[in-house]
Amino acid sequence: MALPANIDPNSPASTDQISSGDDQIRALKQFLIDIFGLPANPTNMTAALLDANADGTIASSLSIALKAVAQTFTAQQTFAASPLVQLANALVEIDATTGEPSLVFKRANAVVASIKYLSTGTELQLWDATTKRVSWNLTTGEQLTGVVLAHTHAVASVSRADLTTAQGIATGTSGNGLTITMNDYAFFPSFRGNGTLIGSIGPAVGSTVGHVRMSAGAGQIPIAEWRYITASDDPTVWVSYDAAGVLKAVWLSDDPLPSGEIGVCAQINGIDQNCLQIPRADLVCILSEISPEAQALGESKATTLDKVPFRILYAAFPNPAQTIINRGKIVNGALVSQ
Repeated sequence: MALPANIDPNSPASTDQISSGDDQIRALKQFLIDIFGLPANPTNMTAALLDANADGTIASSLSIALKAVAQTFTAQQTFAASPLVQLANALVEIDATTGEPSLVFKRANAVVASIKYLSTGTELQLWDATTKRVSWNLTTGEQLTGVVLAHTHAVASVSRADLTTAQGIATGTSGNGLTITMNDYAFFPSFRGNGTLIGSIGPAVGSTVGHVRMSAGAGQIPIAEWRYITASDDPTVWVSYDAAGVLKAVWLSDDPLPSGEIGVCAQINGIDQNCLQIPRADLVCILSEISPEAQALGESKATTLDKVPFRILYAAFPNPAQTIINRGKIVNGALVSQ
């Protein structure tokens, strides 16, 4: 006998000759050999093919050796909403409603934990017996729910290019002193214009914001520049001016200072002058005779419309703070052109 073959439960019939029974027995043996691929005489089987429970479930794993074939083939199997594979206290299940697979862990035939994979392919979930405890977005790696565990990782080095930094500048006028507040996370500033650094002044206890005071004699213009770590892209302008509205100092930075901090204050004969934060959009009043190249560069660097004048100012002039002093003044608490 060879496949294809079948078993006919109606054969032999009750009316058939008894002598035909041996043929039927041999045919049944050959059918079992062919359909299950069982070894035939003289080869002996040394272990049971499988071990079944009384309820019909498989009690032990089933080992299957696949014969090598000379051709390439593909196989596809569609599973119903029931356990697919059971290994001791773990089984894979398919949800009958959503079609989502789960790896389920049991103890004493009760579910104690499971791992679920959403059919959308974007989320992996870890459950206890009844509740989702932790989940992750498989696209971004972000933890979506559950307590985020503290972790550390080693970084061999951080290059200067890896840091997002910006530059602040404060410029005074000839013969006047300056009190300057730098941005937080700032590096030590550079000083130019023959100004004399007096030292740090007046920071609150526990403050990490740098405060410095410079003095300048006749014919000397104090200038301070500093680089700092930034993230906000919120350009800020401070000015200091005398009673006539004449600008005596200007402070520029890509970021604001902590609440209540004043960027710059000029001193004339030891007396502090007026200080005012200027809306960055008001800088447009001093932007006359700007080259088309500077205009285009500034516009390309501005992320919002109100930041355009600030970015053009930096693109057009090597010392934008000095340009504001030269071109602007304060009238009724607002910046206007001279």
